[in-house]
Amino acid sequence: MIEVRHQLIGFCGVWLVLDEAQVTNIAIDPAFRGKGYGTLLFQHMVKNAIARGASNLSLEVRTSNKQAQHLYRKFGLEPVGVRKRYYTDNNEDAIVMWVRL
Repeated sequence: MIEVRHQLIGFCGVWLVLDEAQVTNIAIDPAFRGKGYGTLLFQHMVKNAIARGASNLSLEVRTSNKQAQHLYRKFGLEPVGVRKRYYTDNNEDAIVMWVRL
């Protein structure tokens, strides 16, 4: 979680299984986007995953979410595959991204 003046503005979920970290979700309140909070939150999650023994990190991201893809690339994640019609709300494909930590 990330808070500003006692207000929750973002959160990130991750599953840790053995040495694999799978990001389940990350969100920043739209009013606070573009101010570096997503980077701080993601950085904190990566450090925490490494401290808990993760050596690999993966996630899925909407093909249309270029801003998120840019953030993940800053942390070394690269596209390794596509999950067709992954998102059930609109059948959008997901890009699978992965990095060795």
